[in-house]
Amino acid sequence: MSQEIYDHNIKALLKINHISLVNALEAVELEGQERCVVFEGNEEDSKVLKVRKSNRDNYILYNSFYNPMKEAEELTKHIDYTINRSLIAAIGVGMGYHLKQICNHLNEKSTLLAIENDEMILKTLLWHQDFSDFIEDGKIYFALVDGEEAELKEVSNIVENLFLNIYEIQTVLLPIYDLSYMKFSRKTIAYLADLRNMLEFGVGNDLDDTIDGIENHLYNLPHVIKNPGFKQFREKYNDVYKNKPAIIIASGPSLDKNIHLLKEAKGKALLLACDGSMESLKKHGIVPDVVSSVERILLTYEAFYKDKKMPDETVLVAPAVVRPEIMKCFSNKTLSLFKSEPIAGYFNEMVNDKGTVFSGSSVAHQLLGIATALGASPIILVGQDLAYSREGVSHTSEASVKEKVNVQEVNLFVKDIYGEDIPTTVVWKLFKQVYEKYIAFLNIDCIDATEGGAYIEGTKIMTLREVIDTYCVDDLPNFRGLVDSIDVESNDMPRAYHNSLSKIIRWSKKYYLLRLRSLKSKELNNQSQNIMKIGLNTDEELDFVYDALDYTENKIVKNLAKQPDLTMFFQYPITLAVREINKLGSEYTLETIQCNLDIHLKLLETINTYCLKVMKVLETGFEFMKVNAIETNRNESIIFKEIHYPDYLKVSNFENEKSGVHE
Repeated sequence: MSQEIYDHNIKALLKINHISLVNALEAVELEGQERCVVFEGNEEDSKVLKVRKSNRDNYILYNSFYNPMKEAEELTKHIDYTINRSLIAAIGVGMGYHLKQICNHLNEKSTLLAIENDEMILKTLLWHQDFSDFIEDGKIYFALVDGEEAELKEVSNIVENLFLNIYEIQTVLLPIYDLSYMKFSRKTIAYLADLRNMLEFGVGNDLDDTIDGIENHLYNLPHVIKNPGFKQFREKYNDVYKNKPAIIIASGPSLDKNIHLLKEAKGKALLLACDGSMESLKKHGIVPDVVSSVERILLTYEAFYKDKKMPDETVLVAPAVVRPEIMKCFSNKTLSLFKSEPIAGYFNEMVNDKGTVFSGSSVAHQLLGIATALGASPIILVGQDLAYSREGVSHTSEASVKEKVNVQEVNLFVKDIYGEDIPTTVVWKLFKQVYEKYIAFLNIDCIDATEGGAYIEGTKIMTLREVIDTYCVDDLPNFRGLVDSIDVESNDMPRAYHNSLSKIIRWSKKYYLLRLRSLKSKELNNQSQNIMKIGLNTDEELDFVYDALDYTENKIVKNLAKQPDLTMFFQYPITLAVREINKLGSEYTLETIQCNLDIHLKLLETINTYCLKVMKVLETGFEFMKVNAIETNRNESIIFKEIHYPDYLKVSNFENEKSGVHE
């Protein structure tokens, strides 16, 4: 019977495509082992799991011998099942009675995540307890992590996929008085809290900022098209920097301590500079191989580039989301690339793939992505404090943007490289967490030679002097020379312009159709509002209101979720709406129905407004690209002149329309 139960569970896991977990479980041999033992409990059909801990003869019971169901009720009685879209994290699977208790009480919009760091315990559970129906219904996800000091990658993947549907995280612990279990539980709870904060940060809260990014992409496309891409560089030079040192230079206050040493590393390591460090490098006569930028706002250009001469030898390697003025500061060839995110990916398709890199949340993260993609190793961090100095200074002395605070007024601290508390900010702490996640995920050989600042888990601490003496030994090829030797093929440019013009139209159609659906949903919502105002009198009227709410959820939100670029654009207002609805609880009353309608209406108005804004930007960008296509590709100018932006997509045609538009 146990084999049959296990097979049911495995089949269910394969159905939801959890292949990595199945492979890990299949590699575990239960027969003949004596570490995980299951025996009959006091109650009929009850099972008790006992586990022998390493280097010990004694066993630990993972559930009650006398009444495991009663124990499960006690362990889970604090859970509030009325919260919509709750993620319940059970740390440790035991014999699964608490998991089944939770699954049986979950509301339809909540999820159970069962986290286990012992593959033999998890396989033992799935050998004896059938969770197949719960797995297939999406009620429970199992995450197997590697040991008590695991980096919890699988937990991260699951939480990220569920994030837009998570309103609150509730945790459940087993009554196991074991030091390693308690340590793992504390680590996991802290990880979940940090992960949620990091994902919250990634959602953003400014749709206009995203529109600025789209606009920047459009106006940078001609520059991107005529310059080589990061992908082309890697294809031509492949492993030229593989296993060679790369130094990422940030602008933290500790940079003042060791910046002078970087001159010795020039030509012996790839020097990758955050744009905020360029003034300090210039003062010390250091010319980096690469400078990068990541921000889309005008302030970045004005602070770090305006009226400043960029060294000819330094190559700009930056995504097309940055301000076009930054691109124009470089007269020599640049390397174009795109962030690894859906909207940027759409633009990358337009220009026939210039390459993508991990960009994280800061320019230093992006340089880490570039160095990793080049195969550089070790990757060395300099000036990456992610904290104030002891004196409250935020950046290196030459930084264009810096501040000094009273450290007595700072209430957020992290551990520094010496294990002592050091003042930081919420943003810097999140940047630190992104570093830690990425370094662990790719198992990067990363050295922190900042000689101060926050401790970044996964890095090795060395002084820059030690790094240079140990790793900066051999001469490296000149990065500028390699980039200048790459030519964009003559037929690539007209193809990219054709692609761009057609994809801009196609993209605008997506927002047009979304807007039509939002207007239809808004009309249904308005009719429902009128019904509610007069008073619900019949079942038919109540059904109409429910149908209006369902239309928004199914035709707008769920349909939008199938399109990653639209999801990325609207994730903040959707997340906001979901959380407002979740606060109402799972019970429908006249009051909660009215609140649902109001929240939906606000969301629909936002979608309608920003669909129009994006369409206007795309329309203007299309005309800009068309002019550039004609001027750049004179042999094909007639073809480009014949490509027109459809009249029905022009925003000026919507000015006098009625609100009741149907698909």
